[in-house]
Amino acid sequence: MLACPSNLVSKPPLALKADSSNKTYLSSKFTDGKISRRPSVVSVPSPSKPCHRQLQLSLSQSSKGQSRLCSIKEEVSSLAKTLLYWSRNYEDGTVDEVDLQDFRWDNIRNKFFKTLCGFVVAEPPLDAVVKVTCFSANPDFTRPWQREQECASSSGFIIPGRRVLTCAHSVDHHTQVKLKRHGSDTTYTATVLAMAPESDIALLTVKDDAFWEGVKPVDFGDLPAPKDELIIAGYPMDREQLCAIRGTMSKARVVPYYHSGTKLLALQLNVVLKGGNSGGPVFSVKGKCVGIAFQGSETSGGEIIPVPIIKHFLQDFDKNGADTGVPSFGINWQEMENPDLRASMKMRSDQQGVLVTEILPRYPESDMLKPYDVILSIDGVNIANDGTVPLSRGQRIDFSHLITRKFKGDKVQVKVLRNSKIQEFTIKLSCRKQFMPANTKGRPLSYYIIGGFVFTTLSIPYLQSMYLQDYDYLPEKLLSQAFYEDRVVVCNLLKADINNGYDEMAVVCNQVLTLNGKPVKSLKNLAVTVENCEEGFLKFVLENGKTVVLEAKAAKAETPDILKAHCISSAMSDDLKT
Repeated sequence: MLACPSNLVSKPPLALKADSSNKTYLSSKFTDGKISRRPSVVSVPSPSKPCHRQLQLSLSQSSKGQSRLCSIKEEVSSLAKTLLYWSRNYEDGTVDEVDLQDFRWDNIRNKFFKTLCGFVVAEPPLDAVVKVTCFSANPDFTRPWQREQECASSSGFIIPGRRVLTCAHSVDHHTQVKLKRHGSDTTYTATVLAMAPESDIALLTVKDDAFWEGVKPVDFGDLPAPKDELIIAGYPMDREQLCAIRGTMSKARVVPYYHSGTKLLALQLNVVLKGGNSGGPVFSVKGKCVGIAFQGSETSGGEIIPVPIIKHFLQDFDKNGADTGVPSFGINWQEMENPDLRASMKMRSDQQGVLVTEILPRYPESDMLKPYDVILSIDGVNIANDGTVPLSRGQRIDFSHLITRKFKGDKVQVKVLRNSKIQEFTIKLSCRKQFMPANTKGRPLSYYIIGGFVFTTLSIPYLQSMYLQDYDYLPEKLLSQAFYEDRVVVCNLLKADINNGYDEMAVVCNQVLTLNGKPVKSLKNLAVTVENCEEGFLKFVLENGKTVVLEAKAAKAETPDILKAHCISSAMSDDLKT
């Protein structure tokens, strides 16, 4: 029941495979962009499918039905001849492998659906999908004075205004970015206009006019609903050929974005994304972009950055010329689904909300909200006891989306229940006070070395690099410290006589709580305290209870020799010298 263009009858079609759900899909088994598998039987869609119901409706109209029925017979006959040709000649070994560009499954599907139902499923603008190659100088969090050059590929796509979107993690720490259009053998040097670490989006452009010739930019669509069919396009596994796979949206939810740890709206897919898919567009069946592929796992499937997050980034850039960040509500909270908990807060049966458990420092909220306040609504949107609010088409998500969809400096109306009384506050939103390492903007990491002990600032990228796959299971307290507090950790131990007897495993990755009895407030505070120390010893107390003691004069005297042995130019990063 699939039509093949007449000019392709002499060539075998793409390999098709039928899965257990009785649907036909494009085979994903390619060899250098060639199809090498023979087709299996093409299955007929279930009568419950929308296209089949529309076919029945169309055929019920006698005059139009007879005409379409004739067209269908012609299409089926044409496809049958093509499949028969493939089968016979493939077995004889007389047919070469078919190039991906010679046969477009989407073209056949669209033509068939048009004949069947009188409508066309729009083909995605695949010509706007580009391959992104990034040369980067990535930081080494255990040796923060040096970097490692790497080259990695990902995907991107062209949008209006001579701009290209991709993921921020795809071009992070970039030294050079190259773009290659679909079907072209020419690479173009790109300039990074803006990067948003929180939303994991980067905006690029190319000065060469030839790059933009003959390409239609991608248009954005609406937020899809669960079970909507989607098309994920990109260049996985460093392939030169564009690959498009099909999937469906599973659900919308607020999740931590791995690149920054920020919790934002994301859409979960039922297919696994591969390395290189990052930055590629995700299309609806109408040919509109509904998101950017960016992360996922083998067990839960891929995740995409949805259109609301993308548009937020673009609006921010158009208004401010840069990414100004994503607002955050500086509170910790808990759900209120337990009836006894609600009763203790003197909530009426018709009231719902979430309980504030902690107000984070240095946020505007700390001047208005208090622990044990019950947040009932934000900007008139009621919050359920499970902490969710309506999204669209019956979907519900974490209420934090009401905040992150705003811009820095915007105001929100917050209604709370405090001591059985309803109060309303107008809060001006600020961005998260997150101590991300400065190298996200292209600057080196901060570090300080004394007596072979290397200190740096605790951060989300540091935790990701040190804990790798275990990052998702880190304690909430540790992540909160990395987000909101300037904490100092021991990131390495360069062995020398001065630190003999100290076990690297016992000190590395531990926070420094105090130095000579005083709290360590920041890395610069630690460096200044050590440099100006007139006491006989340097006593560091770590979070795990271990204590490190160094003779002050001996540690300072031996540090230059340690630096020389490891080819380190300075005992501290440049930002600590001022």
